[in-house]
Amino acid sequence: MSAAQYQQDLLCRLYGKCLTGDPLDREVGDLIQEKSKGPAAGKLFTYLRYDTELTKDGLERLGLSNIDPATVQGLDSIESMPQLKEIGQAVAKQKVMLEHFVGFI
Repeated sequence: MSAAQYQQDLLCRLYGKCLTGDPLDREVGDLIQEKSKGPAAGKLFTYLRYDTELTKDGLERLGLSNIDPATVQGLDSIESMPQLKEIGQAVAKQKVMLEHFVGFI
């Protein structure tokens, strides 16, 4: 799943105007719009990417060291919906910015 996620994210950043997102890796970087050009003549859509690592370190960076990563990492961890909601709210507070949506709202 992580390989498919990486490939989809990379393609969206290449063909879309990426406004925000963590670096994909050290070689590719983040491909934020001002720094990169894609294979198309112009960018085809606007793209935003808000990710977090569901690891001990990733949750600690969000201030959520109380959440056990093993309980929220599964694709079918529906019993952990309250913790996943808390993670989403923390990501939103740290990463989602109104300026990302200028021209849309």
